[in-house]
Amino acid sequence: MGMVLLYGMAQVDRDWHVKETSAAGCCRLYWVQGGTVWYEDPEQQTLLQHGRLYLFPSTVPYEMTQDRADPLRCLFLHLNVSPGLVGKMTDLEVREGSFLHRQLQSLEQCIPQNEKELCCAVGEVLETLFRRMCLIVDPDPALSEVLCYMADHLQEPLTLEELSALAGYHPQYFVRYFKKRMGITPYRYLLDCRMQEAQRLLLEGAPVTAAAAGAGYRELKTFEQTFRSRFGTSPGLWRSSFRAEP
Repeated sequence: MGMVLLYGMAQVDRDWHVKETSAAGCCRLYWVQGGTVWYEDPEQQTLLQHGRLYLFPSTVPYEMTQDRADPLRCLFLHLNVSPGLVGKMTDLEVREGSFLHRQLQSLEQCIPQNEKELCCAVGEVLETLFRRMCLIVDPDPALSEVLCYMADHLQEPLTLEELSALAGYHPQYFVRYFKKRMGITPYRYLLDCRMQEAQRLLLEGAPVTAAAAGAGYRELKTFEQTFRSRFGTSPGLWRSSFRAEP
């Protein structure tokens, strides 16, 4: 099972938008309550409908923009489903009294109290439901093994040769194979996973040096440069200004 990375209920700022080029196994989940928001990926463009639940892809680039005069209001989760894959955006009807509706109502009660363990438990239930509906699927066994190995060895200096040998492919073929299925290269996926782990550690209160080590960086300077390049600010300032957003 994956894990809940972020959760909340929010009305976003007027300048909010999403431009997702890669997600390292992370997918966004929105129960839309209001606002005018357009979603676009290489295959479709749609206006998000109020009252529906949206599961956004983990392997496809997409973008969301909004009417600044009518900002998004939603309950949201960010789920790490790796090694599972979400290949396309799916919207679901939330019928009154349905199992899905009851789970979302539970989140509505837990989030204002910041009941993290309960929110994560509901997130796991939702992930199980989506797997049964085949909205989250596992890749072929070779790729699954590589993704799990990456997750378990983030602190180690992983190489392309090591990962391609694990999958049983020549390195050049492995890069093409990985990108076709994940939407990004193995290097970018590993970088995203390490930044995701660094964010998790920072939000749990770890010192920047411990977050760097936990994300697989032996040199603090390299970690800080990489973090700043990805998020536009230093790890310390990112933590102090962090606010969970959809």
